[in-house]
Amino acid sequence: MTKTFDFYFDFISPYSFLADKKLISLNQNNEINIVYKPILLGALHKLGGITAPAFNERKMKNMKNDCELVAKKNNTNFKWNDKFPINSLNLMRGYLAIDSKLKNKFFKVCFDAYWKDNIDISIEENINHILKICELDKNIFYEKIKNQKIKDELRDLTDKAFKQDIFGAPTFVVNNKIFWGQDRLEYALDEYYSWEILNLLCLIDPKPPSIWDTFSKPISLRDFAARADLNPPAQNKTISLLGSSFPFLK
Repeated sequence: MTKTFDFYFDFISPYSFLADKKLISLNQNNEINIVYKPILLGALHKLGGITAPAFNERKMKNMKNDCELVAKKNNTNFKWNDKFPINSLNLMRGYLAIDSKLKNKFFKVCFDAYWKDNIDISIEENINHILKICELDKNIFYEKIKNQKIKDELRDLTDKAFKQDIFGAPTFVVNNKIFWGQDRLEYALDEYYSWEILNLLCLIDPKPPSIWDTFSKPISLRDFAARADLNPPAQNKTISLLGSSFPFLK
């Protein structure tokens, strides 16, 4: 069974941008199976009767300062967009419409344009520039985002998110557990790695093999974590989780 790390986002969400940059830095070996889920944040707020911080002067000021603090702490190249908020509808539909092989590049270029380069990505001229960078035909792009199937898909993803009790972006869903906000990224990763560790130990198998069958002789927790080919943060999670569950492993 393949475990996914579902990442709900909207390009207008600065915290989604910051969370993704952090996640990328932790996933250089592509060991985390990230599935990006585009949603229309404004529509989600409307469904939930939520007034976004963008429409509250004090919250807006605090959010700007907070994002800059997070970016500085994580050494992320970030610039608050003075056109915030904007209508991201065309680009969110576009993410769904383009070929899967181009999604990662499109995702990065859109986010960087808005939250790194201070570009208004709702303007057609700027969208066209993004499409050029991504080597996407603009005529085909605009035709596709007008397709009812694409419109319905974005609406359905947003509606489904609301029904899952998701109310903002970024939101991470792992093992049917919801983690909201970039400051909950670490907790979402804890949940993800705990699943991976259980898979490694075959604890979900009705007749799990002995851990000693995996190695020629007993080894330390740290050696086990290292041999599991996990990155250092994941190794520490492994040691902590296994040490508390299996005291005979030292």
